[in-house]
Amino acid sequence: MNHQNLPENSPGTGPVLAIESSCDETACAILSAEGACLAQRVVSQDGHADFGGVVPEIAARAHLALLPGLVQATLKDAGMAPQDIGFVAASTGPGLIGGLIVGASFAKGLALSLGKPFVAVNHVEAHALTARLRTGAGRGGLPLPVAVSVWRALPVHCRGRCWPLPQTGRHY
Repeated sequence: MNHQNLPENSPGTGPVLAIESSCDETACAILSAEGACLAQRVVSQDGHADFGGVVPEIAARAHLALLPGLVQATLKDAGMAPQDIGFVAASTGPGLIGGLIVGASFAKGLALSLGKPFVAVNHVEAHALTARLRTGAGRGGLPLPVAVSVWRALPVHCRGRCWPLPQTGRHY
């Protein structure tokens, strides 16, 4: 993700502070302008198994409690101050709406307080594009992500927006 590979409408060129809160894990990472991971932390929530699965309200409240300390610790791990961040990003969907609202609101508030841009990230597209961070692949073809739910897996095409690919009648 060097300066030459940034999209034309890129919000900034400094390190990005990224927040993920789409389900029951609260995560924060700081990536350099070149895409190297400078620091990352993930907190997995306990207690959902007692209910047979993730409880959205409990997950959202946990994100709210965890995010301030998690972001502070991740910045410390990277040896950075909040002002060193070029922009702030957060997943905004798909996912559990309560967690997404908490994470995106926290990220927007942080960006506003720092006078930095905020970038909304599509959760499915982010999974597909993660390979580029590890391989350094260019902006050519986009990997094929698969949206998975308890009921079925559905191949989707993403480029700024995700939509289901036509189905042939075969189950995926």
